[in-house]
Amino acid sequence: DCGGPRRNFFSEFAVQLPCEEPLLWRTTGKGSLEPTASVLSARVGNSAALYRACGRVFGLAITNKCKLGRPIAHSFARLLVGDEPTNVQELQAELNRESSESAPDFRGSAALLQQPLATSGLDDLLCFTRQVTYSGAEADAPPEVELTPGGGGTAVTDENKEEWLTRLLHHKLVESLRPAAEAFREGMVDVLGG
Repeated sequence: DCGGPRRNFFSEFAVQLPCEEPLLWRTTGKGSLEPTASVLSARVGNSAALYRACGRVFGLAITNKCKLGRPIAHSFARLLVGDEPTNVQELQAELNRESSESAPDFRGSAALLQQPLATSGLDDLLCFTRQVTYSGAEADAPPEVELTPGGGGTAVTDENKEEWLTRLLHHKLVESLRPAAEAFREGMVDVLGG
């Protein structure tokens, strides 16, 4: 087929994933593909098998030298190869790498850690939780994840904001994506060997 239908399959597959499976995949501000947080993907009973199947498709794209219609988010690619970001600077850099230039994420700003929360208008607004949102048709109240035991009752202050930011970004970019990364990697290994 000179790569036509095959090439189109891989390109369309990656483009359609966030539309067809909003509980499993999302796009970043830059349009890269990344799994949803595990608290969302767990709502799909066979999420590990589906992520593994996606890993197989991506592996087949590699073996057929076909490009996908979307890049994989850099932070997700790092999880796939076992290179997790660990400190707040690395986590912020990963967040910023995938944030839209026209709508930067305040959590990626160095000023967040350098300025008092009151200067940013965030004093008394944050606690040690993460609200996980998505844009699926069946979107309901977004689940809230505690970043520490009792995190819903722990206010973020100037003294603990670096710990909060580290825990929040680690959950967003590493911890909540790890189950998807493990299953996806298994699928790629099924095709590429390992």
